[in-house]
Amino acid sequence: MSAALALPSRRRWFSSIVRASTVALAIASALPGCKTDGESEPPDKTGETDELDGRALPKPDPLNKALALLEQEQPQQALELIDDALAGEHTKPHELQFARGVALAALGRQDEAARAHEEALKLKPDFFAAHNALGAIALDKQDFDGAIAAFQAALQAKPAFSDAHYNLGRALIAKGDLDGASKALEEALRLAPEDVDALFALAQLEFKRGELDKAIAHAAAAAKLKPEDPAVRFTLGKMLMRAEKFPAAVVEFQLAYEAHPDAPNVRQWLGRSLVAAGRAEDAMPHLEALAAALPEQAIVWVDYADGLAAQGKLDGDDGALAKLDKAFSLDPKLAAGHLRKIEILAKDGRCKPAKRALKEFKKLDPPAAAIELAEAKLALCGK
Repeated sequence: MSAALALPSRRRWFSSIVRASTVALAIASALPGCKTDGESEPPDKTGETDELDGRALPKPDPLNKALALLEQEQPQQALELIDDALAGEHTKPHELQFARGVALAALGRQDEAARAHEEALKLKPDFFAAHNALGAIALDKQDFDGAIAAFQAALQAKPAFSDAHYNLGRALIAKGDLDGASKALEEALRLAPEDVDALFALAQLEFKRGELDKAIAHAAAAAKLKPEDPAVRFTLGKMLMRAEKFPAAVVEFQLAYEAHPDAPNVRQWLGRSLVAAGRAEDAMPHLEALAAALPEQAIVWVDYADGLAAQGKLDGDDGALAKLDKAFSLDPKLAAGHLRKIEILAKDGRCKPAKRALKEFKKLDPPAAAIELAEAKLALCGK
């Protein structure tokens, strides 16, 4: 599928740096002693005094201010504040270095961010949040071994750190260790039962394993916890399509479409699900809009043809077969188009044209699995 049809990325699912930064923003757990409510530290006996009444004034805390700026998505301002603080004295320089790394990562300066987290670990070797952040950077760079080692170091420092279990699971999935990933994600969920990210990742893992019922159960649980999330809905819809639960898939894609009406991939799958659910007429406005918006995408013409074929509109300039010809003019080897053409002809009892279509497809030297599928579709001829 072309990138033009891709659903917008989810910040927390697919950006491990953001996942790492949530540690910084959950100050109570990641940065002990810092406050999240804007209150200042208790007055220090050696602090400055108010000339009017002689009472000690609380010292402003640059770390809290920096974290608040990060939460407000102002990393450059946070970085400037942190650098000023590091030029002086601070009771928790390792936390400042960590916050500096988060700010640099948010600015896309990953190598500098890694060095900041390494500085934090020099000051406090068991600082679990810095280990986790280094792992996140390594994971984004596809250094899976480095990421796994860093997340394991974070968990050695803090075994109940659910984010590190989640991130370890993601790294193990990327490495191909699905059993290890499953254990890590299950532990993340044990520690944080309502972690939508972990549920979503576990759903995708089970889908990779072919455990469709488990995948759907996890994705549905994620959707229940975060019903407004279009990416969860979209993924759940695709899983339901694979399970041939078409009406349920329509519901999920419709919700995703309402949240992202301009995302072509969402609209494409909504159209597909409507056709599969026997609602081809409802699908046509979506399929026609995609063909108009993305006329150079061969796959949209295959989907358009599918909708027309479901209504029995096969022939003529506006028929399904003409739309498939358009797809082949853009991509002559598009397997999905050839399979659909064979199926359309076979279902309509046009056995000789279907056999010719199969013969033409075989000339393209498709994979054996595609040929097997094409022959199965030809077997529908006359039924």
